[in-house]
Amino acid sequence: MLKSDCRSLATLNLACFSVCLHRSILCRAVQRVLFTRALRNPTSSYVQGMNELMVPFLIAFLAEFQAVPPLELDVSEITTSQFHVAEADSYWCFCKFLGVMQNHYTFGQPGIQESCFKVKELLKRADSELYEHLTNEGVDVLHFAFRWLNCLFLREFPAKCIPRLMDTYLAEGDDLPHFIEHFCLVILLKWSAQFKEMTFQSIVSFIQNPPTKRWTVSELEIALSETHRLRTTFL
Repeated sequence: MLKSDCRSLATLNLACFSVCLHRSILCRAVQRVLFTRALRNPTSSYVQGMNELMVPFLIAFLAEFQAVPPLELDVSEITTSQFHVAEADSYWCFCKFLGVMQNHYTFGQPGIQESCFKVKELLKRADSELYEHLTNEGVDVLHFAFRWLNCLFLREFPAKCIPRLMDTYLAEGDDLPHFIEHFCLVILLKWSAQFKEMTFQSIVSFIQNPPTKRWTVSELEIALSETHRLRTTFL
């Protein structure tokens, strides 16, 4: 599972970071980090989707050596020693980051299950009509929120938005799980009117290919601001 995930390592992320030609180098680095963490954390070990969370750290540390934004990184200019330093730094940051959401990745992923329930309750309070429509259409929050919470939306946004998204996650610290739950709510409310006109199949298709994949950083920042507002409204 770990090897296959690393081979398909966040295709969107790698492609948009302009490092496709060096994908094998990056994959081996990510594989080593994930494998080492799995050995040192047998309770959670490796869960599919962790590779998505690892990539931004490695790219960010590699970009430091060229003093360029992550999107402008050219891996061909990175030396072996620099790569090893970035890999080590990425490992410790990645472990610290996952420590905030440890129960998201233990057996049965109870943290994600609990967060899905909270998203459902938040939606019921914020937009009862949408909640009832989704329920009547047989759409369970678990159908889409599980993937959102497992990969923290990194699959739902273009690479240009990922540094801004990760910056917010790191700033949230221990309150990150709470923030993500409200971010899920913001995404659902964004297209509430459209969802209410859709049937089960249309809703699922929409969620599998959301417009967020074409968002700009400015659009993301508006959604993040709205998340902070709703978090104070729905305590």
